[in-house]
Amino acid sequence: IGLSANPDRNFGYMIMWILLYGALGFLAMPTAYALVGMDGVLVFFAIFTLSALPFIRYLPNSGKEHGQVDARAVNLALGYRVMAVATMFVYFLAQGAVWAYLFLIGVSGGGSEQEVSNGLTLSQFAGVAGAFTAATLGIRWGRIIPLTVGVAGSIVSLFFLFGEMGALLYAIAVCVFNYAWNLVHPFLLASMASFDRSGKIVVHGVAAQMLGLAIGPALAASVIMKDNYSSVIWLGMALFAMSLLLILPPLIQQKKKMRAY
Repeated sequence: IGLSANPDRNFGYMIMWILLYGALGFLAMPTAYALVGMDGVLVFFAIFTLSALPFIRYLPNSGKEHGQVDARAVNLALGYRVMAVATMFVYFLAQGAVWAYLFLIGVSGGGSEQEVSNGLTLSQFAGVAGAFTAATLGIRWGRIIPLTVGVAGSIVSLFFLFGEMGALLYAIAVCVFNYAWNLVHPFLLASMASFDRSGKIVVHGVAAQMLGLAIGPALAASVIMKDNYSSVIWLGMALFAMSLLLILPPLIQQKKKMRAY
């Protein structure tokens, strides 16, 4: 996808369909658990995963066979590429830290477990809207503006999760959070694709993304004090802001090199 002609749009559509699947899973899981239990749910997911095997033969052996490099792609210096990969790590470090504790943040803020679950389910659909927005916008406004708006949206939404909150405020906050997250994600991936013409940075960026998501919850756990999740929120806000500061220099340098061409 990083080697496609319009990676912003294509990454947006990819994430949108993943989120739709996730939203349907949230809705179906309680019924499925009641009908077949956890063992049945796990067997279903195993079979569902295996259902992908017949389609593997349709995947290209190499991106070089079918690649259509983004016209805006340039080869940035090593330092800028390192900053880009670090952005993915830091952004998803923040994401992993906050997402792992969003349910507990809602419950500690006064919401019932069902109210919090409802808010998180709604946020999945807000995430679909965020990815669809990215797919619709594409490169129309560049990448700096939507990335700045998305990261700012994540930070502002977390601000409303401090202390006591009603079910409505919690639902709005997590919906904005998920919308912003999935608006940013396609643009981040497409940015990686535009920083070199081989597609390698996208691969490194996704690896950094998974590493951040894995480490984030552990990092958040290390700052929690006596069931108070304010430190997790502050951590997330600081890391989101840091990720924006990291991605701006490569984006600005890419624009300069494009003008030079």
